[in-house]
Amino acid sequence: MKHITSVAVVIAAILACQNAKASLVGDEVFSVMEVPFLPGENLWDGNSGLMIGDPIAAIVGAGVEYSVTFAFTFEADLDDSSLVLTIDPNNSNLLTITDDLNYSFTDLDWVGTPGHIVDVVMVQNDFSGVTFGFGPDSINVFIPDQVVNTVSSVSFDIIAQHDNVVPEPSSLLVWSLIGLTLGGFAWRHRRK
Repeated sequence: MKHITSVAVVIAAILACQNAKASLVGDEVFSVMEVPFLPGENLWDGNSGLMIGDPIAAIVGAGVEYSVTFAFTFEADLDDSSLVLTIDPNNSNLLTITDDLNYSFTDLDWVGTPGHIVDVVMVQNDFSGVTFGFGPDSINVFIPDQVVNTVSSVSFDIIAQHDNVVPEPSSLLVWSLIGLTLGGFAWRHRRK
């Protein structure tokens, strides 16, 4: 009986320490892609005149959230806690990105447990000179003008701190079972 109770207490403690999972999947985010030679224009719209003051919304989910094709195809894919920017030259004769690219992603809120960005880590990069910055709910990426002759990408891990963590209902149940088990031990010890 002691072994079963000990195992139950250990399992309960492990389960109680786990928080609800937070993710960007399902969140509505906004983005702007701009280049200096078309000042003020948001290129995610396919160069049809939408201005950077009008970021384009997307719901984070499976697949690419933003994609536009000119001579190159530009894509942005958000995941539960990552961002990947890809440029595909599409076998184009143009091998040079003709201007600097500025990407901004805003309103990054976590579904499940609210949080804010505390760090962004570049984990993979095929470009040169990439710089980036972040705020509590935003990421900005700068890719300078350069030669791109194959599919190239840059990937970031988004590290967030989640506030007001509310335990899952199973955690409350586990803590209740721990309390009952400890109460049972005390009652049994007093009976002896």
